[in-house]
Amino acid sequence: MEKIKYHDNTVYPQYGEDHRLLDNWDPDADYGNEFANVHFRIETPTYCFPAFTFTPEQREAFYKETGRIFTALGWEVKENPHSGSAMTVTKGHANLYLHPQDFSGVVMKKDVRSIAEALSEASLFSLRWVDVYETLYDWTDDQYVAFLNRHVREIRRRILKDAVTKRRSLFYDKNSFLRVFNENISLKLSCKRVQARVSGVDQIARRFLTEIVNDMIEKGYLVSENNGEYIRTPNKTEQRKLKNLPYGDLFPGTEVIL
Repeated sequence: MEKIKYHDNTVYPQYGEDHRLLDNWDPDADYGNEFANVHFRIETPTYCFPAFTFTPEQREAFYKETGRIFTALGWEVKENPHSGSAMTVTKGHANLYLHPQDFSGVVMKKDVRSIAEALSEASLFSLRWVDVYETLYDWTDDQYVAFLNRHVREIRRRILKDAVTKRRSLFYDKNSFLRVFNENISLKLSCKRVQARVSGVDQIARRFLTEIVNDMIEKGYLVSENNGEYIRTPNKTEQRKLKNLPYGDLFPGTEVIL
């Protein structure tokens, strides 16, 4: 079997001196119960330039083979291909969307190698390489809240940084701010849960962050308008007037402790 290239898209540089993607991810490391966003890059001769389409017979054969491969690995077919949509397979929290050029989704890191090796034995397509992206964790709600509580100071500091506006008259819509911040903080703290990747939104994190923002509004760390519907970070002049706030290192450009 030809050596499979596993590329980690979370580290730099991405390319070697030969200008090719680096083979820089170890499929044999002990990753415990960690998941990752993974793309198995596929080449399918019957689905290629310029048409990028199957005949009905080619489509049936392709998904018959892919279904057999994943079923043998313990996966279940969640959704068969239909109306231009590809097959989806699942295994617990793991899931993959099987497009003929890219099998993508959430996979346990310890399963990446066995999947790649099985795909390398296919007859109707070939595995080009494997791209591994961000790590995801299978945490219970309580475990996730405990993690967030350990990082609450960092979360508050980043809220103050991200909520800065150029003028006192400018504000962020709180709900829109929280939606974006929810995604950003999970990436910055490397704490994204596999449950959020599957469902789209992590409601536990959203409630946690909402409580923090509301508390910061109540205590004066955030300026608000329209009953807390809009928020911004106090400017430097306003910060100096907040006599009840102990100074530290959280406000951008000054020092405030929560």
